[in-house]
Amino acid sequence: MTEDFFDAASGASLAKSQIVFDYFKAWARIILPRSGGVIRYMDLFCGPGVYADGTESTPMLIVRHAIADLALREALATTFNDADAMTCGSLLVALNGVAGIRSLTHQPDFSVRTIDQDLAAALGRIKLVPTLLFIDPWGYKGLSLDLVNAVLKDWACECLFFFNYNRVNAAMTNPRVVAHVDGIFGEERADALRAAVPRLTPSEREALVVRTLMEAVVEEHNGHALAFKFPAEDANRTSHFLVFVTKHRLGYDIMKDIMAKAGTTTPDGVPTYEYAEPMKPQQFGLFDGEQIADLMQELASVFVGQTMTVKSIIERHRYGRPFVPRNYKAALMAMERQGLVVASRPLDQRRANTLADDIQITFVAPGAH
Repeated sequence: MTEDFFDAASGASLAKSQIVFDYFKAWARIILPRSGGVIRYMDLFCGPGVYADGTESTPMLIVRHAIADLALREALATTFNDADAMTCGSLLVALNGVAGIRSLTHQPDFSVRTIDQDLAAALGRIKLVPTLLFIDPWGYKGLSLDLVNAVLKDWACECLFFFNYNRVNAAMTNPRVVAHVDGIFGEERADALRAAVPRLTPSEREALVVRTLMEAVVEEHNGHALAFKFPAEDANRTSHFLVFVTKHRLGYDIMKDIMAKAGTTTPDGVPTYEYAEPMKPQQFGLFDGEQIADLMQELASVFVGQTMTVKSIIERHRYGRPFVPRNYKAALMAMERQGLVVASRPLDQRRANTLADDIQITFVAPGAH
């Protein structure tokens, strides 16, 4: 780790922390009433908690939120780990300085250890309370498919991890770190990647690596995954991805909306699921302003002749696609103006530029308009 990493929080670090924090709040609100009284936030690479410039990181945000919420104050257990004892000690000092810290029923639990396969095996042998796991290694050591799956196996357990694409990409064909790469993707997938990537362009290589990772993390538990991209600060290349894994579609939908709001959008308003520094010009491809037109064509094809509510259309179509509800409503209203769909409440009976979830949409068959 570079010595100055915790001097000041970068925009990317703040964005990452906010995504994790926003999801934690939503997850806790939904899971706590069904949890039996205890839920856990587990951060295996916790850091010191506070940057030198005074900015607080995710552990501090979550503990402060728990103190301010009576139900969480009684139910939330936290586990913080770092391989560096001084770093872990800094977080302990920072949390002990938070007003109300002693009001927590479960005081934060601290450990100093290197994350390895032994921990993954230990977690795999025990039944976990509902747990949100965050894995944020500096490189890639400690991140493994076994660790993710050891937590996901239990009810309401979900995982977020920072995937250092830049470092993993460099390690892909390095024979000295075969075991680490195998641990992230699984041996069979890792071998297939090593065989394929030398022939690919950088963009093709990135797409294949990320797609393979997403397939790997959802396979064992038939789950769902999302990835949010962080470009490198000093070059036109990818640095990291924040990856989310869940077994439940509700978790997927919630995180998709959080990530959509945290990133940039294309000229026609479709989320990119990618962070960009404020004031830095966004780079778009030739066709990045045509996604809504593509969505209109796809909806017309998939739902031809059918009638269903706006909400049902969104729920049936959005999984695995970049679009969010506002994109669907924009596409459907454009289709309505073109006579491609008929709404149960027509334009002159609605507020301008609105389309409520309960409105019935009928997709007009080709040649019927």
